[in-house]
Amino acid sequence: MFAELRKKTGKLLAFGAGVCRGALRRARYCGWKSAWIHVRAALTDFYIRQREKAMRAPRVECPCCGWTGYDFYSMDGVFFYLPHVHCPQCRGCERHRMLQLYISRHDAALLERAGCVLHVAPDREGNLRALIEHGRRLRVFATDMQPRMLEGQPGPRFLSDVRRLPVKSGSFDAVFCIHVLEHIREDKAAIAELHRILRPGGVAYIMAPFVPGISASYARDEPDPIDHIWMYATNDFKHRLNCFQVEEITPKSFLSPAEIRRHRIPDREIIYRCVKG
Repeated sequence: MFAELRKKTGKLLAFGAGVCRGALRRARYCGWKSAWIHVRAALTDFYIRQREKAMRAPRVECPCCGWTGYDFYSMDGVFFYLPHVHCPQCRGCERHRMLQLYISRHDAALLERAGCVLHVAPDREGNLRALIEHGRRLRVFATDMQPRMLEGQPGPRFLSDVRRLPVKSGSFDAVFCIHVLEHIREDKAAIAELHRILRPGGVAYIMAPFVPGISASYARDEPDPIDHIWMYATNDFKHRLNCFQVEEITPKSFLSPAEIRRHRIPDREIIYRCVKG
């Protein structure tokens, strides 16, 4: 009994020491506000792990991998904090969960018919790729500017700049461009290129993070700490996609309040379903 208590105490002290070291490093390079964000995220996730052990019935569910539990882990964004983000099992976040739910309910047939799909800047965890393939006979191509981001990606992949893709016009049936455009200063050039490589009737799924409280999008002179150049506003983002026929999909447009709570899909997540005419 005492050995077990000593073991648990040691783990708790090691956890606390690690959080303190991380907070001091963060304070040195990013300031005390960022240090507090680091502490808050670490303590929140620790609390979630403890509640998991005593939980009777799961409160949330990840539709990407089927995990159920007390809550999703928070996101330490260095200068911002977001709750209910990462799945403890597959590391999928809100955008992956929303895409999974929407496509499985409304666009599964479209992907069944698709032959070639382009995944721009794939996530390392492979959540989106698993959603795209999902047992379908597809050729999924991955592309990124950075070789390290393509390491471990299955199937065909190539290095490229999304503003100048080295493929023929009309090469793909579907394109996934998820949280990519905010990193590109010439974002309209990238959007035009996505339009070019789609076949007529092809669909581009585009998502981007939005900054609350701003009425118009603007570009920063220098990227922020998470390499975002564009600060997008929901008011005008859709107009950037005017080369497509655009459908704006919000969580409330296809999920019930109970489903939004269970899958923790925030209002800020919007899917732009862009069809090439």
